[in-house]
Amino acid sequence: MDDISSIRPHRAPFAWLLAAALLLAVPACAKNDASNGKPVPKATLTSLATGKPADWDAKGRPLVINFWASWCTPCRAEMPAFDRVHRTLGDKVAIVGVTDEDDHEAAAEAAKKSGATYPLLVDEDQTLLTDLQLSGLPGTVFVDADGNVIGHHLGALTEEELTTQIEDRYGITS
Repeated sequence: MDDISSIRPHRAPFAWLLAAALLLAVPACAKNDASNGKPVPKATLTSLATGKPADWDAKGRPLVINFWASWCTPCRAEMPAFDRVHRTLGDKVAIVGVTDEDDHEAAAEAAKKSGATYPLLVDEDQTLLTDLQLSGLPGTVFVDADGNVIGHHLGALTEEELTTQIEDRYGITS
């Protein structure tokens, strides 16, 4: 028991398991970029505020689609950051939030608490989430002015991170 080297073999399996887990996680994250270069899927979305069909055409501008849900704590936490970027950039970039929740009241309440002023839409059929192959929430998809998907981000974004993503992907600054 005085020989400390007898402990090392117990660490090796943990290190191998950690390495294997990280290697397996990479393909899962990479899957989110499967739709890059393809046109953003067509979907019928409704306004969370009115329940009526929504026009979410970016009209020749870059588009940032943020997928969120009221039950998702990181989603709710990032909504004010998306709103600040939306207010700062104005018409340079279209930003929309998309949820597929059945509980419209919960989604509307979360939206109200966040203070979001950008369009919040409902994808009842989960068309976008499925076709864009997002594997979790929150998720953000970046679409160029021609309507083609140019990138994904899985996880919450801060205001600074979102601004940097927009600058890097579109060359747009505030």
